[in-house]
Amino acid sequence: MTMTFDIIIFDNVGVTFAGDTLRWGGLGGSEMQQIVLAEALTKAGMKVACMNRMPSWCKVRGVDYLPIDMMAFEKFSCGTLIVERSTPVPHTKHIEYKKVLRWITDAHGDYPTSEHIVCLSEFQAGLLSEDHERSVINFIVPNALYDRKRNRNTKEHSFIYASAAMKGLRQTLEFFSSMKQTKEYKNATLKVLNPGYDLPKEVKYEGVEFLGALPFREVMDEYQTCRSMLMVMPFRETFGLAQVFAEALGLNVFVFQALGKDALSELCNSPLITDDPKRFQNSMNAFGLDPSRFKPVPHKMFLESDIVPQWQKLFA
Repeated sequence: MTMTFDIIIFDNVGVTFAGDTLRWGGLGGSEMQQIVLAEALTKAGMKVACMNRMPSWCKVRGVDYLPIDMMAFEKFSCGTLIVERSTPVPHTKHIEYKKVLRWITDAHGDYPTSEHIVCLSEFQAGLLSEDHERSVINFIVPNALYDRKRNRNTKEHSFIYASAAMKGLRQTLEFFSSMKQTKEYKNATLKVLNPGYDLPKEVKYEGVEFLGALPFREVMDEYQTCRSMLMVMPFRETFGLAQVFAEALGLNVFVFQALGKDALSELCNSPLITDDPKRFQNSMNAFGLDPSRFKPVPHKMFLESDIVPQWQKLFA
């Protein structure tokens, strides 16, 4: 018997997750977006499955979450197969499909030119060779985040780092420690949040609180206890969910793009995101002297209602 779906999202390179993981644990942006997209497509009337290395089959808010190991004894078919990042396309004896899309939700890789690539930003699309057929579809930001108030009733020099440790935690901690040596920032605090797959070794830094991996709602709660995001990044972002979330919630977004401009310059409005070290340092100095000069900027919207039709156009 063949299990048939409109869409299968297939991921054998990410961490194990199901639809309720966001409610009880921490996840990276790629896994979070698989859940968000699957639920959005289901609401649009499609039958959707997510396949990863989870141990058992479950159904959450209309989406089937299936173990890849089921391919040993079940056959699947779908209209469109979405393969995640560097996941190999499964053999048609396991999954029959009419169309395959490769969704590159983080770092750039070497992908076959025969595949249609779905990128997160124009910046990311520009990293591909001219031979690749590509589309740019941004991540979806959950409506629940936009429904939150833009909170400014927080300690002036309270910062948050919310991303994988590999995206610049060590550099951010070193920069924050140097800030703490100045009289303007002597009382500054930094909260550190990480997805479960990349937890840092906790080293004691004055003013730093390591919170680890938290469910999505608690992550947003922690954002709203801080005035600003602080990240020194030796990493080029292809989207930047953490920064997009911070901007939407009214935080100042201080990011130094150590390797040059990336998707953050395209998808965020904050003038505090820069690849110029002098400009970054000057902004931090000015904020230390007078935080009241720094106001929330208008943020861009990445709505389910705008983004789902872009996917549906690719499925046609």
